Amino acid sequence: KEAETALQQSEDRFRHLTENVPGVIYRYVTHADGSDEFTYAGPRCREVFEVEPDAVLQTSSTLWNLVYPEDVEMLKASIADCIATGSDLWTIEHRLISPNGKLKWIRSTAKPTRQDNGDILWNGFSEDISDRKYLEQEVIKNRDFRELLFNESNDALFLVDAETLLTVDCNQCAIDMFEVESKADLLQIEGHTLQKRRFTAEEIANIQQDIHKTGFWGLEVEYVTRKGREFWGDLSVKPITFGEQQFNLVRVIDISERKHNEAERKRAEEQLRKSETLLKEAQRVAHIGNWD
Repeated sequence: KEAETALQQSEDRFRHLTENVPGVIYRYVTHADGSDEFTYAGPRCREVFEVEPDAVLQTSSTLWNLVYPEDVEMLKASIADCIATGSDLWTIEHRLISPNGKLKWIRSTAKPTRQDNGDILWNGFSEDISDRKYLEQEVIKNRDFRELLFNESNDALFLVDAETLLTVDCNQCAIDMFEVESKADLLQIEGHTLQKRRFTAEEIANIQQDIHKTGFWGLEVEYVTRKGREFWGDLSVKPITFGEQQFNLVRVIDISERKHNEAERKRAEEQLRKSETLLKEAQRVAHIGNWD
């Protein structure tokens, strides 16, 4: 009687486990003759694979037919490789299409055990990781989009550690603008060292205060490239956050042509003022000499 009670309690615990784990507990067998079957599939099979456990036990094709077509060979090769190498743990992530047409990502882990008759018994667990995968893909898509904007910008862009003020990344335009051989020449330096006149410690402190107060800072400054060419740049700084780390996104726009045009206009205006002054003086002298 005690043995029966203990067995019942054990079965109850196992049933409670299989009903409440966030995935499917299963037992899969690959036979020596190349055939396969599931000898156990937990009740969460309905949630993860959207099929009845009994259907899985009747034929393994119930699940194999759900595997995303492009992932079938990868999945089979993974199982074969695990068998060939004698690995004691098998893990894979793959896609499947549920009976209602929904694309899911599944992560399966199993411990293979070779039997005396050549069969291999896989005690495993499968879980739906679709939410995690979609989040990863969104992160990658956003990262790729940011990198595209970063690298394709016509302005020199620098990513600066907000604490150390050292450059941690820059785009191709920055490499071209400052005439350096590679990105490495612009990394781990303070950006103002590229200027014709560097900022003082007091100026840097004031700039950081302005950025903290307004969320933006800008100034027109003169730069000197690695090859010695001087040019005017429109410097702007905006704080950004990646994860938990703070950075400053620094943009430099070459405004040398605009500054040249402004200087030319000022010279022309000054020359015009001088000409007007001379004209007025000449008129005044001419008026004085006129006795009529």
